[in-house]
Amino acid sequence: MYDGFRFTSIASLGEEVEEAHDPRERSLQVALDDRWRIGYVAADKDLVAAMNNIQSQSTSNPCPFCDKASIEALNGPQDFLKGWVAEFDRRSPLHHRPAQQDTGGVVPASAGGVLRLPELLRCYGKKTPAGKVIDGSSALSAYLLDDYKVGGRPWDRVRDDACQRLSYATSMKNIEKGIDRIEQAVKALA
Repeated sequence: MYDGFRFTSIASLGEEVEEAHDPRERSLQVALDDRWRIGYVAADKDLVAAMNNIQSQSTSNPCPFCDKASIEALNGPQDFLKGWVAEFDRRSPLHHRPAQQDTGGVVPASAGGVLRLPELLRCYGKKTPAGKVIDGSSALSAYLLDDYKVGGRPWDRVRDDACQRLSYATSMKNIEKGIDRIEQAVKALA
């Protein structure tokens, strides 16, 4: 359990979930780390075969140490995870500060991830102290990085243009410093 959620795979629910079809035939489970170029999928064998045909023609293979590290990550000791989960639960609420102090917007729950997505739409259309107009999440991301040294990422390519993607997979000190800087940055807009 993490962030108040317990993960349940639809494929684990069995045929009673849907009378006409076994959910295992209609579900796709994907785990991917794009930085290491590692991932796996659990799905119907025909779907996996089709995915393999496409993947083999469009991407390169991961380096051998990533393969070995992935196997160890899945099969090795998992006892450290309990401490990690508790620590991420402790860090997560800090990202609510911009919403609570009315400098931004709502912060949707991460549902078990290490990201918060502050909605900072109220910043759009405003000007930075240097006179640049914040016309979307990419401009806001550049402003936060250039002027306040906060490394958020625009979320416009994945969802919509409303959010910044902020990770809390860092120290409490860095999270607090980043949130303080975001609050300062938002207040400096005119």
